[in-house]
Amino acid sequence: MPNAYHYSNTFDDALAAQFKGVLSMGFDPRQIDDLRLWLDITNPKTLQIDSSNGIALVQDRSSLGNNAAQSNASLRMQYAANGINGKSAIHATATNQQLQIPDHASLRFSDAYTMFMVVLYASDNNNWPVLYSKTSNYGTIADGYGMRLHLNSEDKFVSWGAQGGIATINGVEASANVNTFKAITINTPYIFSSTNSAVITTPSVASIIGGQGPDFYIGEIIIYGRALSTAIRKQVEAYLSAKWNIAIQV
Repeated sequence: MPNAYHYSNTFDDALAAQFKGVLSMGFDPRQIDDLRLWLDITNPKTLQIDSSNGIALVQDRSSLGNNAAQSNASLRMQYAANGINGKSAIHATATNQQLQIPDHASLRFSDAYTMFMVVLYASDNNNWPVLYSKTSNYGTIADGYGMRLHLNSEDKFVSWGAQGGIATINGVEASANVNTFKAITINTPYIFSSTNSAVITTPSVASIIGGQGPDFYIGEIIIYGRALSTAIRKQVEAYLSAKWNIAIQV
């Protein structure tokens, strides 16, 4: 059996049919215990968009109310109706654009967590854009957690705060420290995940989505307050793969 599947509007192999089944059975991330954050840009009911197409608010679809907002119109990321594979996404068009989630105990982890993001970067601009961060020091491995891109000669995905776990890009696994994966490419959508099972220190600061450089899109963010098993992580990846039409390795 091949390791990867590519989807368009049809599902033409056995595993693809299973992935289709994940959606047809009505799966959503709330069916897995300990969901702490779910930002779904494809759901218009969760968005507040201003007259300039700026994202003022993304409501959290978990039960915890960890909404992401930006009150300053000049710092708002843009709504992109066809941002990632024809689905709506947040678009960071300027370096300082960002959303913030107020500090809350539900997003402060001392050890286990798992996070997923659907991301596409649109220009190789030699920046290190932050995708998601809850940290007071980006240079310290165990200070908080998050995900970012290094868009310079490296062109790689980096996660931090996951020293004892696994990180993946489109289902491909690697051991986690400061997790680095090379060979991500422009205008290619990715499903990133990071699972931690080691001790970390999360500061009492806001979570930041965006900042420190354009030009990227975010379609979905999911965070759980525990280290998901491989089988459950793959279930979430299958859901994201089918929804966003992104091939993953199994």
